[in-house]
Amino acid sequence: LHLSEVVKSYNGSVFSFGAQDILFESKKPFTGETTPEQFIDLGVKYTIVGHSERRFLGENNEMIANKVRAALDNDIMPILCVGEIKRDESGQYLRFVEQQLVESLDKIKKKDLSKILKLLNQEKNYNML
Repeated sequence: LHLSEVVKSYNGSVFSFGAQDILFESKKPFTGETTPEQFIDLGVKYTIVGHSERRFLGENNEMIANKVRAALDNDIMPILCVGEIKRDESGQYLRFVEQQLVESLDKIKKKDLSKILKLLNQEKNYNML
């Protein structure tokens, strides 16, 4: 809610800023959602995608893959969240996490995985507010 003011206040400092979510469709109006273009205008460099709270609200791996793609297309570093709901002794929960990873990165070409690392390596610091 106050991200623009915080970014303005710390512009040029050692901080980099991230957002809690990102919209993958920027051509349609979505009340209460923020597009990659809006984040670029603010100077946001990171965004969280796939957080358990968003998954609980109905976001699926395909939607998350679209968000990862939208972030990368706009030079915003996606922070992909994956995780199990419940662990079991047989380790099947690892399959669940694997499925989240595979499907959430489905729209990412192999060459674009290095783009994520490139963006990370270009940052002079990793402080996030």
